[in-house]
Amino acid sequence: RLCELLDNASRGWRKLAEMAGVEKRFKCSAEELEMCSLKVLEPHGSPTQCLLQLLAERDCTLKYLLGCLERMGHVQACQVLSSAVQNMIRITVQPESQVVPEGMRVALTCWATGPPGLTYQWFCGRQKMPGATSPELVIDTAAPLSQPEWYICRVNCGATFTFSTWAHIQVEKSSSPSSASGYCPTMAGLQILQQPQPCCLAEGDTLALECRAIGNPPPQYQWFRNRHPVEGAQAPRLEVKLVTTAERGSYSCRVFNLFHEVWSQEVDVEIGEGPGQTSTAPTPCGHPAPPSAPHSPILAATDKVALLIGNMHYLHHKQLKAPMVDVHALGALLRQLDFKVVSLLDLCKAEMEMAVNEFLLLLDKGVYAGLLYYAGHGYENFGNSFMVPIDAPSSYTSAHCLCVQQVLQSMQQRRTGLNIFLLDMCRKRNFNDDVIPQVGALQVTANIVFGYAT
Repeated sequence: RLCELLDNASRGWRKLAEMAGVEKRFKCSAEELEMCSLKVLEPHGSPTQCLLQLLAERDCTLKYLLGCLERMGHVQACQVLSSAVQNMIRITVQPESQVVPEGMRVALTCWATGPPGLTYQWFCGRQKMPGATSPELVIDTAAPLSQPEWYICRVNCGATFTFSTWAHIQVEKSSSPSSASGYCPTMAGLQILQQPQPCCLAEGDTLALECRAIGNPPPQYQWFRNRHPVEGAQAPRLEVKLVTTAERGSYSCRVFNLFHEVWSQEVDVEIGEGPGQTSTAPTPCGHPAPPSAPHSPILAATDKVALLIGNMHYLHHKQLKAPMVDVHALGALLRQLDFKVVSLLDLCKAEMEMAVNEFLLLLDKGVYAGLLYYAGHGYENFGNSFMVPIDAPSSYTSAHCLCVQQVLQSMQQRRTGLNIFLLDMCRKRNFNDDVIPQVGALQVTANIVFGYAT
């Protein structure tokens, strides 16, 4: 809707770029503005969408964008954006299932963020709980329940609402009047009630995996992707917005407390061109329905990804000027070919290794092309090429650099359709280095393009 409003108006996308550029980090170069304007030549191209993408890459917030539209005096665009922002209610703390001994009081908590004036209403099963209208619900378990009770919280802002996840409260009956005080938490164990489900999503969808467990003490969670922990994913629900192929893989959840540990089943998440999962739809009475069955995996070549590295400001070597220009120009060309591009400048060795490792995670058998471009100082010894980081000492050796052939070997192992390696660097001998790296033989495949500019 913003694109429709700003692509054809006198107070359009160019004016928005001018307003956003008041803050230096959001200022677009002449080349970037030209790239936006050329989008009109594409069948469904939009200069506004291209500009918004550039602003998003610079971490421009919706609030700042709204301020720019207000300064432009574009009332319609302000209404579109403000209504979208105001309708967002996001639950930040979900109520957690628990096992508790009889006679104890247990608290369930639901916190949400969104527009001002949020209200809360708790339900036990389908029944509204009178007076339960605060973010925290305290339940007295003096009388044991005949069966486990399920609780849910509805968060409202006017007519807009969203529901929390269900929380399951199970009361353990005491064997004697005094046994509650001597309750042994290890007796409760740890039990997974809801397992994550495999799914197939399209790029730009929201990934949502859920693992629910009960135990006493209450369980804690840690999500894993491809057997590696996902940073910051320590809630029962794992949610990733605007997914790319970087999020594909096998996911599982470690559930633990002070005494026990259990693992969820491992599920595959495919990120492809097919339609993503539909969002959880409310049932007629307004409560969330169980998740629908996952889509079957769609096997298709999806991504073209590129990592561009330009090193200029060396600490102990001649300074370079061209890499920044070359990285920018090549990045613009690759984006026109629908590559997803990450451009980085002036990296030390640790940063180069981290960048390459993150790039390798984006490559897989569903990726059509992986391209790595390097501009900076370099050398070649015994048939192996080396990229020189900016912190390399004056008499550097292979130990201070990244070996191109080792990186290429790792790219081959990712089973990418096409591997492209472009080196814009010297290939002279380095007489300080007489070590022959043991890279091992590269696979003989017909899917490697190697380019040199020396």
